[in-house]
Amino acid sequence: MSLVKFQLLILFMIVLIGQSMAQESDSRKGFNHVLGVKVGQNYSWVNLEPSVNQTALTGPVIGISYLYMSQYFGGILIEAQYIQYGWEEVFIDNANSYSRELSYLELPILANLVIGRKKTHLKFQAGFKIDYLLDDKENSNLSEDQIQYYNGLEIDDAFELGLAFGTSISRVFSFGELQIDGRYNAGLSNLFDPTEDLSLLYSQNQALTFSVSYWFKVK
Repeated sequence: MSLVKFQLLILFMIVLIGQSMAQESDSRKGFNHVLGVKVGQNYSWVNLEPSVNQTALTGPVIGISYLYMSQYFGGILIEAQYIQYGWEEVFIDNANSYSRELSYLELPILANLVIGRKKTHLKFQAGFKIDYLLDDKENSNLSEDQIQYYNGLEIDDAFELGLAFGTSISRVFSFGELQIDGRYNAGLSNLFDPTEDLSLLYSQNQALTFSVSYWFKVK
């Protein structure tokens, strides 16, 4: 099963769970509007073919969130965040180094499923995201004979479409709600266009994001 089919299957299962919960209890119905702020760390790499030996590149995540709860058990989560993707290569000779930092404005639109009716909640998110490239920075000390095809090559499209899947645990206090998040981000767009001679097949951002959010209830 391909990665995209697996992710779509997870999203479908979440929708089915939400529908079954709605049928079991009408007491979950209601709505509210919630605003949040988040900070965290992103661990990113790139699906490259031909592949390169690489390790995750760490970068910051800073953003704001809006959550509309159409039902007690779920709603829609919309975020706007600054996030850094990219990759760092691993060399046998420790004297060599290459990394690429890609800074994006990211707009995820996610379904948000909530389990738990007291003060502690378990949440699941799934949906799509759109990224816009803000900055592209290469850090390298490679010699000419070590340069790869992508060294110095510009990103072909500033916009990127992707999928996002996450889980969270939160605790409600009298002053708001504190939440810890983990999320997997998968880019569907290629950073560099595939070549006709098949020397480059695909190049897609991938990442694991861990963050802490604080929520303010508006209504």
